[in-house]
Amino acid sequence: MLKLKQLNIKNCRGIRDGPNLVFETGGLLLCGDNGTGKSSYIDAIEKILTEKCSSLDSGTQGLSWKKHGTHIKHKGNPEIELIITDGNSDYHISNKQDPDKYPKKVQDFLDSAHNHPFILHRKTLLDFVDAKPGDRYKAIEGFLQLDDFKLFEQKVKALIDDSNAKYRDAFNRYQENVRALQVRLDLPTDTPADAETCIKKVNQQLLSIDIPSLTSLGEIPDRVQKIEHNLDNLNFDEKLHEWSISLTILDGVQNTEVIVSAGQIFSESRKKLLAKQTEMKGNFYAEVLEVGLKWIQEDSLDRCPLCDSEINADDIALYVEKQFQDNNEIITLKDDQNQKKQTFLSIIKTNRSVLIKFKESLPEGHDPKQFEKMDLLIETYKQLILTHSEENQPEKIDDDLRSLSKISPDDIIKDLKTKITAICRNFSDNERYGKLFNAKTSLEAIETHQKNLNLCECELVHYKESSDQIQLLLKHAEQARKNTVQKLMNTIGDFADKYYQKIHPDEAIGKPQLEITERGTGSIKLISTFFGKEDDPRGLYSEGHIDTLGLCLFLAITQVQQQQNQEFALLILDDVLHSVDGNHRRRTAELIFQEFKDYQIIITTHDRLWFEDLKKISRSNGSQKKFKEYHITRWTLDSGPVFGDHLSDYEWLVSEECNKAQPSDIVSKAGRLLEQCLQNLCDSLTISVPFKIRGDYTIDPLWNAFNSRAKKQKDFYEHAKNCLESIELLRSQRNLVGAHYNEWAMSLTTEEAKEFAQSVIDLRKSVYCDACNQFIMKIPQIEGVWACKRECMKYKEK
Repeated sequence: MLKLKQLNIKNCRGIRDGPNLVFETGGLLLCGDNGTGKSSYIDAIEKILTEKCSSLDSGTQGLSWKKHGTHIKHKGNPEIELIITDGNSDYHISNKQDPDKYPKKVQDFLDSAHNHPFILHRKTLLDFVDAKPGDRYKAIEGFLQLDDFKLFEQKVKALIDDSNAKYRDAFNRYQENVRALQVRLDLPTDTPADAETCIKKVNQQLLSIDIPSLTSLGEIPDRVQKIEHNLDNLNFDEKLHEWSISLTILDGVQNTEVIVSAGQIFSESRKKLLAKQTEMKGNFYAEVLEVGLKWIQEDSLDRCPLCDSEINADDIALYVEKQFQDNNEIITLKDDQNQKKQTFLSIIKTNRSVLIKFKESLPEGHDPKQFEKMDLLIETYKQLILTHSEENQPEKIDDDLRSLSKISPDDIIKDLKTKITAICRNFSDNERYGKLFNAKTSLEAIETHQKNLNLCECELVHYKESSDQIQLLLKHAEQARKNTVQKLMNTIGDFADKYYQKIHPDEAIGKPQLEITERGTGSIKLISTFFGKEDDPRGLYSEGHIDTLGLCLFLAITQVQQQQNQEFALLILDDVLHSVDGNHRRRTAELIFQEFKDYQIIITTHDRLWFEDLKKISRSNGSQKKFKEYHITRWTLDSGPVFGDHLSDYEWLVSEECNKAQPSDIVSKAGRLLEQCLQNLCDSLTISVPFKIRGDYTIDPLWNAFNSRAKKQKDFYEHAKNCLESIELLRSQRNLVGAHYNEWAMSLTTEEAKEFAQSVIDLRKSVYCDACNQFIMKIPQIEGVWACKRECMKYKEK
């Protein structure tokens, strides 16, 4: 199994030129105040292993890896080298090297780093708990390994889109045939064009020419044959035939009322879309996202073609999918607008095509001047088509509709029909010929369009049933995915609760549950228990409990992930605890080292007390693994992080270093050790401390509360009386030296400082068991007894 061995770093965020980190087999513990560069090391590890930095490469507020840290005068471009090892061979990973050239085992390690959540920042921890259900799902979607589900669902959705598109096409063709019949038979636009209506209408024409009426569509060929026989018996004139055809063609022009109605519907749909777009920040271009994603995927692009930034096709696909989900309403409005526009333009295009066909059908020798207005109307229709093929404001649509009405297209068509009718009257048998020809044309139109309508109806039924069936398939696919994810969430919840109970035993809280919501394609609801009440933990838990809840969820996810890939066992916790008290802090450390003993663990913290807990527990967890320990003492603009002594205050006070130190340093460290002891004791012995709304308790209230209670515990007080009295007498040194460092403190002797320090050391020896690795605590079952876990140290109240 590959593990981290060394991190060499230059010109990276807050680090100019090291210092570098060396990792032990167990991992590394790094302590430092906020702003001293801890996270710079973690970001560098993440960047080299995953090619991105989650805390910076978010794309928000113009923040990025390249732009961060420009206030520091780096001596070149960022240089990161991570050495990893399998125990026999070392492998060097660099930000200057092509990942494809690494050995396969290194590539597999990097692939796992891409797909596994192995780094937890405090911000990420809180964001996960505080996230919306959809964003919470996205945060862990990468490790769920749902690629097969997603691919199948995408293909099913594509089938639905295809079926819906074909349904719309069939519906438009159906409408076109209906409109053609309505025009041919002079039916009102609100009258259906079914077979019964058409037969009834054409029978009126047949009656006027002494042709037997229709009883069914199947009789149309016979009636057409009878009409043709009648036409043959007339004195045939080619010119009359040509003018009759032209007159019949004009019947295909739909009146202006139909165009205006379609245009007004289009205008209203356009207004709704624009109103919704106005509510948005910026514009949403579905077509751009679709085409852009297709381009990126087909060409396997790893850099944005617009800004040349590094991109990941999978991340882009997730982003595009989220954009479509978030903008579903505007997509629906845009689809509706486009459909209304196509209907509007289709009618205009049909009218223009009919007029062009009419113009081409006119017999030779006709007078062009009689048809000049027709050319004007053809040109008007052309301009409308060109103008409204592009996006326009609704006001432009309305203005063009008014302009169209002003030129009176219906009057132009009526005038053309009148002129042609007048021409036809000059021919012998004109009236009889016209009636026969019109009846024949109507019969042929009914036969053709009714067949088309039947075909369209069959297609509409087919595509509707197909869409419904595919929708049902998609529903089952989504439910299968949700069920699979829910099982995984249940496993994560069980792990998280197990961890949470170890940190918060006997507190009647916990049982976190991650529930996949029934609505939506990807949402996770977080529920937890608080004294029997199930609800969102944000409304129930303290800040410290929220911290450990988020941590336990992350650890549970990591544990489940490791079961899927046991060759990747890296855990990095970047300053994740903030508001957690002594016992919870210690139990958290115990949990991490016990449950993740097979991992290489890296932990950073600004909390010196937790750093000491981590050091002690990592050294006594029964593992053969070792941990490297670093303490960043300060950070400067010129040098970056500066490493210092990482010994704990207690370790330092009992070491040779203390004998050579200044009195002020001795008192400062003794004061910090006293504060650590008092915090833990007041917590483990359930000693009440006067409430402070900020929670930043100083030594005085902690000491007064503990000392008062200690005097009542006779066994303990007899054992620790000397050091307690000495601390009571000398503790003012800590405030004068540690807090103010004034002139009086400069005259403090080494003997005085050591006396205070020895009193604190003696107190620690009286209350902390090195064998159990814990402070004494109140035993709930036995009144008045203070003891460590295995009762190596035990005090009874006499």
